[in-house]
Amino acid sequence: MSYQPDVPAARKPPGSAARPATERVVGEAVIAAIAAHAAVRTEGVVRLAPGLFRLPTAGVDVHYEGDIPVIHLDLVISGERPVAEVGAAVRRAVTDAVTADADVAEPVITVSVSDIELGAGDRVWR
Repeated sequence: MSYQPDVPAARKPPGSAARPATERVVGEAVIAAIAAHAAVRTEGVVRLAPGLFRLPTAGVDVHYEGDIPVIHLDLVISGERPVAEVGAAVRRAVTDAVTADADVAEPVITVSVSDIELGAGDRVWR
């Protein structure tokens, strides 16, 4: 039995096997950026909820389970639309953007709402 070192796909000779299943071409940071951009463009989303850090993708957590990206988004939404409607729209927008732009498997997406911003005309009981 001879030792066969791992050879990156980019250096494999033409005609060799397809990419190995363990090779990941698109990293978590790229998926997070795509997801963040798609989420904040969705109607009803005010912004990502950044937590402690003010990074462009703060509020987005991405990891892989095998070849499937798992994305969690923390959002601040507008009080003008139902929460479930905004959440569903975000999931659709992020799924469409990630699968189109990153050419990865359909992601698993969870959305949590950290805050709801009330409009100027909304009553607040005190």
